Amino acid sequence: MKILITRPLNAALETAERFTGSEFTPVIAPLTEIEPLIDKFPNFTEAMRQSDCVIFTSARAPEVLLEKNGAFDTDLPILTVGKKTAQAARKAGFHNIIHIAETARALCEAYSETAFKTPLYGAGLDRKPDLENGITATTVPLYAARAVAELPEAARQAIENEELRDITLFSQRTGAIFKRLILKNGISPAKYSKLRLYCVGAGVGLCENEKIFPTPKELYGYFNVPHL
Repeated sequence: MKILITRPLNAALETAERFTGSEFTPVIAPLTEIEPLIDKFPNFTEAMRQSDCVIFTSARAPEVLLEKNGAFDTDLPILTVGKKTAQAARKAGFHNIIHIAETARALCEAYSETAFKTPLYGAGLDRKPDLENGITATTVPLYAARAVAELPEAARQAIENEELRDITLFSQRTGAIFKRLILKNGISPAKYSKLRLYCVGAGVGLCENEKIFPTPKELYGYFNVPHL
């Protein structure tokens, strides 16, 4: 069976690797493309000098810093959402990882028990407000996840030919993009109603068979594939 992986390319490749040895053959079809916001990097570097800790909720933030700016070398305390984000932060030179939370809300709870007063949040341009609802931080957007204009051809053909029914959607925004592109491409309700959507965070409202998971960890667990 085929399964559609809709994450940005680097993340999609990692996700596809997790399905190695499973009953599923991954089809990679990114619905967003990562654009580093290089003009914001000096703001982030300057803000680090005035901050007592740094927060990352996505691995893409330290990844784009490393790719475009080179490795940092700092002992500022780092708080992250997810082990993958912590690994990316270490690779980018943020050595002092003091807390790894499973969700942004859990990170906010952990932060509330610290003495930090001037946190810096290295974020994406399009993001859920969970972190900022719980923590007053200096926020610097480091990347944008730009929606693709068309449904990737590999996905369109597989859905049209009914060769693929299982779709992974790792964020509410990705789900909305997928729904918009399915309808834009004129795929008939008779075909998209047969899809099985596996959504992180929220459903899409495209078909009846949608499963919702609170985090990627539960999604991977459902398919019995490894999760960091």
